[in-house]
Amino acid sequence: MLLIASKIFIWLILALVLGFVAGVVYCKYNHDELENFSSVLLKPENSEILNPIEEPICKQDTQIKEEIAQKQQSKQEKDDLTKIKGIGSKLEENLNQLGIYTYRQIASWDEDDIKYINENLKFKGKTKREDWVLSAKEILKSS
Repeated sequence: MLLIASKIFIWLILALVLGFVAGVVYCKYNHDELENFSSVLLKPENSEILNPIEEPICKQDTQIKEEIAQKQQSKQEKDDLTKIKGIGSKLEENLNQLGIYTYRQIASWDEDDIKYINENLKFKGKTKREDWVLSAKEILKSS
C-alpha cells in the first residue's frame, strides 16, 4: 500500500513540475499576445470590463467615495488652520493627515467628530477647550 502511495506522490510531483515548465514556456513565447490582451483591457472604452458594477454595492461605498472626493477637493482648497487658536504648524500637519484641510470642515464638526479628532490627536478636550469650531465659524464669517 505504501508503495502505491509513494508512486502516486511521485507522479503528482512530476505533473506539477511539468505543468510549471509548460506554463513558463507558454508565457515566454506568447508574451506579446498576453501584453496585447492587457492593453485592450486597459483602454478607457473597455472600462466596463474591469468595472462592471457602476452602482455601489452598499451605502457605505457611496459614503466612502464621497469622503474621498471631499478630501481631494479639500486638499486643493487648503486653508491656513494655524489661524485657529491652539493650532500650530505641527498640529495642522496632523489634522491634514486626518483629512482636515479647511475651516468649513472644522466649522461643521459635531460631537462625534470632536471626539474622533481628540482621540486621534491625543489631546483630551483641546478642541472644545479652545473652541476650534467657533473659531472656524468666525473666520468663515469674516472672509
